[in-house]
Amino acid sequence: SLKAAPTVLGLPQEMSSRISGFGSCGRLASSAIATSQLRPRVWFGGEAPGVHRTACPVLAAPRRRLLSGGEGAKPLYVFKQLYDHNHQNIPRVPIPDLDSTLDRYIRSLRPLVDPIELEPHLKSVENFREDEGPLLQKQLIENDKHEGYPYSYVEKHWDDMYLELRSPITVHVNVGYSLADDGDSLKPNAQALRVAKFLISTFKFQRKLMDGMCESEPGGPFCMSQLGRLLGTSRIPTYGRDRLRYTPDARHIIVLRNGFFFRVDVMQPDGGAILTLEELTRQLQSVLDTTEKGPSPAQEGELVASGVGILTMEDRNLWAHHREALKAESIQNREVLKDINSALLVVCLDRAIPQNMTERSKNVLHGNAEELQNRWFDKFQVIADEVGNVGINFEHSHADGVSWNRWLTEVWNDMQGLPPPMGMSPLPDIPSVPAIDGVSGPRRMDFDIPWALTAPIKAARANAMELVDRPETCMLVFEGYGKRQCKEWKSSPDGIVQMALQCAFHRLYGKLPPTYESCATRTFFHGRTEVIRSAHCEAKHLAEVLWDGALPKQDKERALREALGRQGQLSREASAGMGIDRHLLALKKLAMGVTPHSPPLASLLAKQDDLPDMFREEPYSYSQTWLLSTSNVTTAWNVIFNFGPVCQDGYGVGYLIHEDQVHINITCFKDSPETNSPVFAVALEEAFMKLHEVLS
Repeated sequence: SLKAAPTVLGLPQEMSSRISGFGSCGRLASSAIATSQLRPRVWFGGEAPGVHRTACPVLAAPRRRLLSGGEGAKPLYVFKQLYDHNHQNIPRVPIPDLDSTLDRYIRSLRPLVDPIELEPHLKSVENFREDEGPLLQKQLIENDKHEGYPYSYVEKHWDDMYLELRSPITVHVNVGYSLADDGDSLKPNAQALRVAKFLISTFKFQRKLMDGMCESEPGGPFCMSQLGRLLGTSRIPTYGRDRLRYTPDARHIIVLRNGFFFRVDVMQPDGGAILTLEELTRQLQSVLDTTEKGPSPAQEGELVASGVGILTMEDRNLWAHHREALKAESIQNREVLKDINSALLVVCLDRAIPQNMTERSKNVLHGNAEELQNRWFDKFQVIADEVGNVGINFEHSHADGVSWNRWLTEVWNDMQGLPPPMGMSPLPDIPSVPAIDGVSGPRRMDFDIPWALTAPIKAARANAMELVDRPETCMLVFEGYGKRQCKEWKSSPDGIVQMALQCAFHRLYGKLPPTYESCATRTFFHGRTEVIRSAHCEAKHLAEVLWDGALPKQDKERALREALGRQGQLSREASAGMGIDRHLLALKKLAMGVTPHSPPLASLLAKQDDLPDMFREEPYSYSQTWLLSTSNVTTAWNVIFNFGPVCQDGYGVGYLIHEDQVHINITCFKDSPETNSPVFAVALEEAFMKLHEVLS
């Protein structure tokens, strides 16, 4: 058990001794690194307690050349058609050849499953190849020959997976970012000022987008359909399956402070003007000043009313039930919910003062225990703490990292007064006004809580406390090397990180984990993601020899180069739509009788007794039990990327590869006897150093 005895897992004593200091979130001494030539700083939890500003670098996107364009330029698309009209004429997500997928699948199993256990499953795979597989493949191809939704052979199943999930979306679905510090971070009004700048640039981005002026990124064309529903989208809880509501032309935001809701109008009703930076900053500061403290325990009614946001952390069917009760209680409640759902996004102004990077990470992923009511997880949330750290929590059902990064990169450059990213035009200027017509300032919106909901809200608070206490988060900032050094080695930076993860896991557990690395398929219309299965035979060989002191260095380098080569091949195949998991998912659903036109909840009602043996056997399910769920969304302006583990005994690893450092957020569940985030972080650090020894 990693929880009880990290020393029994093969860690050197000096590594094990460093774990004992983790509870303080202080900087841990590293005897392993102290004796190395690199002498990097590795932080487990950021700086020492008592330092309010996190010591992450002040980053800015590199300066880029301007794209010619401006007033009078012809729109590139019609915004209302952006989601469902293929204006760039890019191809549909391809359906891989059945034999190729099965061959890749078999190869992916070999480093994960014992040969004796694998043998009978391989017979089932071959039976599927000869029997049911070709019929299902033919039907899959025929079903994909249609116009309209779903726009790919796997899109409906992917949407169903997100929207039919009944467990809380906090930790389990939503994803967090934290923006780098900038020149405003140390100002006395940093919390209000940085959020105001972010909001003004975001409304400018939305104007550019809706005017049809957002270019496809260099290297494309890339699918832009997600941008059509990126901002102004709300996830609405309903029984069995949630639905999405879109208001991209929203003129207002919702601000949460101490659990109380405020409507702040940012643009004129006709969209012709926007509040000045000074006025928007003043309005946000007024919210901070007038709600400096939350309701006291004696204010029972206000305490319950300020807890409505906690309901978004509940089981989705429960939240749907409570939401209907709120709507039935009064017109006032229906109006408040309408204002929230129709806002461009939600802003959470926290009282938190994170002491280190780990606390900062927890705050954007799920919030701290004292302010759980200060969230609304059904929309994009901009989260700002009292020392000016700004992050975003993303509701994930309708968009992925590629779209988030497109929006935030343009916003970041505009906030910093930098030229736009290469190949893109500047965000448009919008006339500014000191006030919005008919609006005097922030308007507090109170829920009218029915008596029958007081107990459920209190129960939801208890459930939320338990939910956010489960993840064990460790934020590792590895400063030994980064993208620059990897390029000097003529190696893929992402490949280096993935192989370090494999070697670290193998060091602790003596095996490779089924591994999910997310890969964008944005060269296809409505392409979302595919899986790179990073646990392959070449990675296993590398992990087995990396710490072998008797093996010559050149042999280790050969093993590493072979593993990186295989990883690169798998990455290219996945980005080209030639992965394993999306294709097998679609074939399995089809075998269950679920087609692109099946009604909602069809997957839940389908019988699985008649599934082909291949899909019912242990190697298939184990190979998709993602003990390592990983993703890379590197940008210059992001310093934290986090999400929860996707299985009980697994890790969630979000990472960012900067020029000279790697930021890695590691999560696991505390109630798992198998996992331990700080122990894994130490092993990962050692793996990074070993790879450096091999390549230097």
